[in-house]
Amino acid sequence: DDDGATLTWATQNGYSLSSNNDTGEGWGGMRDLDHKSTNVQTCVKAYLDFLKNDLGYAGFRYDMVKGYSAAFTAIYNAASQPEFSVGECWDGTNTIKNWIEGTSMDGIIQSAAFDFQFRYTVRNAMNNANYARLAQQNDGNWPLVSNSQDQGRYRRYAVTFVENHDTEKRSNAAQDPLKKDTLAANAYLLAMPGTPCVFMKHWQAYPSQIKAMVAARKLAAITNESTYSNFRSAAAYYANIVKNAAGENSLLVVVGNVSQNEANVNSQQWVKAVEGYHYAYYLPASLNTAYADLPSGHYEGTQTVRLSAITAESGAQLVYTTDGSTTTADSTPAANGF
Repeated sequence: DDDGATLTWATQNGYSLSSNNDTGEGWGGMRDLDHKSTNVQTCVKAYLDFLKNDLGYAGFRYDMVKGYSAAFTAIYNAASQPEFSVGECWDGTNTIKNWIEGTSMDGIIQSAAFDFQFRYTVRNAMNNANYARLAQQNDGNWPLVSNSQDQGRYRRYAVTFVENHDTEKRSNAAQDPLKKDTLAANAYLLAMPGTPCVFMKHWQAYPSQIKAMVAARKLAAITNESTYSNFRSAAAYYANIVKNAAGENSLLVVVGNVSQNEANVNSQQWVKAVEGYHYAYYLPASLNTAYADLPSGHYEGTQTVRLSAITAESGAQLVYTTDGSTTTADSTPAANGF
């Protein structure tokens, strides 16, 4: 019922459109598919099967999902069984929650959704150099990764992000981009619960730094259902403690003026493992492990790596070998730091 110019063209050329009304919001940017049609459903299912089983796609990103009923995403995912699914439901928290619930089939939610509230909160804090704003609600809605009982149900379905192709800076200046502190924004993103989605251009600009953040997240065993608590909050810096699945404090993330927050960190409990411009990750001293902030991979030219003894033992010594042999207490010693 919102076919616009297409209806005019069809009438002029003797074609009949479906009599079924649109099941979502109207939008003039693209023709509607009649998802109520058995033929359309059969074709969409065949296309998704082709993408997954012939071309090797692991999952799907559904665009502009407000344009049709969430029930159809449930039908298509149930048929194609993707490893992951995310919908672009660009709206407030309640609308996003309702869409997620709408993808349920037989009581099982079939898709995650992008957490736009998380993105706006991070953007506002970074662009205004006021890191305390990371604790603020956005337009009265708390991000889906909130610890509240209601939102906790949705953490596993929240795909967090700080920038995408729609929000990045463009020549027409019509967007609302992240203007600075790109690395700090990604550090906060990759430390927090939810399923983080890194913008491709950020990855291309800072691959080793972001890979180090990902490695620290994995070592800390943070999941999309982890919980967190605020450690310190000020305009100059903001710090959260994130827990692993066992409920243990597993990562302390600081964004903003890291050095100004140093005095608040108990060195017997936390050891700095990853650091960059306006961000730092601390790991629990109880891990008792050696850590290098340069991720594994192929590198050319001189590289800088920060070595850390993640332990509360004051006499602990880092040692290394370069010939593949097993390290012992008599191996070559290395100092903490760069």
